[in-house]
Amino acid sequence: MRPTSLLFACLTLSLFAGSAPAAGKDSDWPRFRGPGQNNLSPDTGLLKEWPQEGPPVVWKATGLGSGYSSVTVAGNRVYTLGNKGQRSYVVAIDRDKGKVVWSAEVGPAGGNLGCTPTVDGDRVYAIGQQGDLVCLDTSDGTRIWRRSFPKDFDGTCGGWHYTESPLVDGDKLICTPGGKDAIMVALDKKTGKVLWKCPAPPRTSATAGYSSPVVAEVGGLRQYVQLVDAGVIGVSAKDGRLLWLYEKLGQNTANIPTPTVLGDYVFCAAGYGKGAALLKLTVNDGQVSVKEVYYNHRLRNKHGGLVVVGDHVYGDEDDRGMPFCAELKTGKVVWQKTDRGPGRGSASVTYADGHLYSSGTTAWWRWWRRRRRSIGRSARSRSRKRKVRAGRIQWSSAAGSTCARTTRSGATTSSNTERITSRASRDASGCARAGRRGWAAACATPGHWQHTSRWQQTSRWRGCRSRWPARRACRRTRP
Repeated sequence: MRPTSLLFACLTLSLFAGSAPAAGKDSDWPRFRGPGQNNLSPDTGLLKEWPQEGPPVVWKATGLGSGYSSVTVAGNRVYTLGNKGQRSYVVAIDRDKGKVVWSAEVGPAGGNLGCTPTVDGDRVYAIGQQGDLVCLDTSDGTRIWRRSFPKDFDGTCGGWHYTESPLVDGDKLICTPGGKDAIMVALDKKTGKVLWKCPAPPRTSATAGYSSPVVAEVGGLRQYVQLVDAGVIGVSAKDGRLLWLYEKLGQNTANIPTPTVLGDYVFCAAGYGKGAALLKLTVNDGQVSVKEVYYNHRLRNKHGGLVVVGDHVYGDEDDRGMPFCAELKTGKVVWQKTDRGPGRGSASVTYADGHLYSSGTTAWWRWWRRRRRSIGRSARSRSRKRKVRAGRIQWSSAAGSTCARTTRSGATTSSNTERITSRASRDASGCARAGRRGWAAACATPGHWQHTSRWQQTSRWRGCRSRWPARRACRRTRP
């Protein structure tokens, strides 16, 4: 598996009508989902139309390891996280040349998911899949301090391990170990010393989700909003006191999308049969009350994320490859793309200069399902190039990077996106089983394969909630 996120970072350097912008604070993207934690880029002067063959590639970097971590950009460096063998590493790349400057070990690997590093001044913070939190020097990758979620906070995570990107807020570093007595913690960003620990809500799961914390300031009360296994929580920035809990998104297979804070409102979503909600927060005498403005099942999103532009929300329904636009205030779907292209899997969506940029790949949740269907078939990478007008695809390729233009019609900005992915394949001979989750199995007879039921499970395998009829069939493939 090759890392796919960096290609998008390289392409963005060539989206400008002129030369690439000089490295500086104004053009930095120092943390997951950008400076405002909302995937809204302040960049302007971008190309209004992409060439038929796509924008020129400035550089490519190799030797980064495998994984689905995104990238952060600060100063003259680009940072990402990748797995090499059984270990995970933070990698720093020269922003102008694409050359790897240094690579620093974080800890044991655990799958190909992972956090996006957070950069703050001369330090970069990252969390490994097994809960190893490190603080590194940006100049050479030297480790300054280290913490372990399982050892230091008795932390627990779901079956896909830790994927959270830490948050720097002033002198504090905020992260979510998922411990009974420390579902969220604040550390001194310089030393790693514990400043406060927030206990998990009573009678609920303490398990960490796969989301990342964001800052909210409501009625003069600063707090951190996070989507965990139990639902959406708000934690006081001053003392770590649990302020509120919204449970409708809790007890899910996996809670992944990062919430979006909009003044006194919080927009949050989850996939796997859940939905999205708009919450209004009110503060009285230090106490926070939460009012659900609406909850819409159609706005569910697994792991591609959602972006709010003006009065509208854009994203993909679960990971179906059917992007939608909905009114933020009401949750009403304005439009949804139904003519799905050949692409599959999830995609992240970023807004910049009147456009929505979608960077997609064959996400591994989808890859399992597609692998079952492609056993005994040859793998072929698909490339597709189309040029159409506003609200349609301008260019896409097998690498999975897509530019979708939005129409400039005020508040009703809309965009259709389409992702191109490559098919996965697997040799049909022999027997392979995907473990206790029961996702896929192949029978031992050459030329045959066996299709098992697809399960939807709660985190930590507390049970099975099947949304598909159980079936087993041994099918002969063509010789």
